[in-house]
Amino acid sequence: MSGLLNPLDALSPLDGRYAQDLDPLRACFSERALVSRRIRVELRYLLQLLIQLDQPLAPGLSERLAQLEADPSLVERVKQHEAKTRHDVKALEYALSDVLRADYPEAVNWLHWGLTSEDVTNLAYGLMLSESFNQVMLPALYRLLERLADWIEATPELAMLARTHGQPASPTTVGKEYAVFAERLMREIRHLESLLPVAGKLNGATGNWHLFASFFAGHDWPLFSHRLIASLGLRAESYSTQIVPRESYARVLDACRRIDDILIDLCRDSWQYVSLGYFRLRLRSDGEVGSSTMPHKLNPVLFENAEGNLEIAGSLLTMLSSKLLKSRMQRDLSDSTALRNLGVALGHSLLAWQNLEQGLLQLAPAPERLRADLDGHWEVLAEPLQHALRLQGREVPYDLIRRHTQGLQMSQQDWQQLMLQLNCDLPVSSPAEYTGLAGQLATDLARQLRRFLAERTAGE
Repeated sequence: MSGLLNPLDALSPLDGRYAQDLDPLRACFSERALVSRRIRVELRYLLQLLIQLDQPLAPGLSERLAQLEADPSLVERVKQHEAKTRHDVKALEYALSDVLRADYPEAVNWLHWGLTSEDVTNLAYGLMLSESFNQVMLPALYRLLERLADWIEATPELAMLARTHGQPASPTTVGKEYAVFAERLMREIRHLESLLPVAGKLNGATGNWHLFASFFAGHDWPLFSHRLIASLGLRAESYSTQIVPRESYARVLDACRRIDDILIDLCRDSWQYVSLGYFRLRLRSDGEVGSSTMPHKLNPVLFENAEGNLEIAGSLLTMLSSKLLKSRMQRDLSDSTALRNLGVALGHSLLAWQNLEQGLLQLAPAPERLRADLDGHWEVLAEPLQHALRLQGREVPYDLIRRHTQGLQMSQQDWQQLMLQLNCDLPVSSPAEYTGLAGQLATDLARQLRRFLAERTAGE
């Protein structure tokens, strides 16, 4: 197929239906992104190698290499060579030779000198993965945290009947329950940030700097490699086979999967609260349709779509995290096709995070429904009642209250009759007032979220 891909013809929905939503990630994980980062690695290596070996730098060479690194047409030239060579990195070497030979023939002799393809490719993927999180994935998580902070700040004291095992339990507040998700998410984001950047290697065919040590033994080649890798913004691995150990990748992918699992939990609870009528859904547009046959419907599809994409992402992230840690002896190529799917896995995560962010914006509390549910379940005050009886020294207060409340749904009148029968007073007068420190917890967490987000936007 020639020309631009029509979204209607895309095999994957990430490049079809959702193509526009994922444009920022495509800039990190497309084939063009891979080739352009390989070009960056090759050109920067070439310059640093010439300097390391005290080779004379032809006038204008540094500037020319910088121009080539930014030249989008060079990617097309590489792909033209690849159609003949059937080898992506050798095609890159040939393409760079084409554009340098006329003016800098001496430099051409040092292109790709001492390297194996994987030296270039692992650093390119390291750049892609690290840059995708710094430029796209982490900012998306910060935006999601900001939406959660907005929601928590709007609902810290809004009482809600809690449910354990699906049954009525001691009341809480809307803000506090979402604060739990936000705190979990914030903690995992901190951990994810600590895992970046990922690691890379530059040490030849089987990780021993063979050519470097054989031809130029007087140099500290491990130090050279470490400095070059650091200049690219990556961490250096000293010990490797032909491929870099990818535990650093696995840790990032595992952290992302944990975040996705937390967000599945958030999606499902939000969906359930909408189903209970605790939250209403705002129309996203005047013409929004919820059902082809039921005109009244307005469905929580953003939470449903987010959940589905999070589950797809989780499967892919788990597979990649495991697969990338394995390679036969010094190298096999099965990791190559797996690596090309990093963007697919992260694309499903990003799409889910975007849907969830929009879903939170669509929510509106339904205070009357929240209050009605609380008023219909006075039996949840059995917890403070049995403790009040214990303070009075009553005999076996738990069993006494259980006999009067277990399995029952009690109205205010039912509860008041029980209180008269037991001759007991409580420090709370209704289920809506029995929320403990929930409001304070929500408010405190909202402040933590704002500080966390402010720290990350201070340098922008």
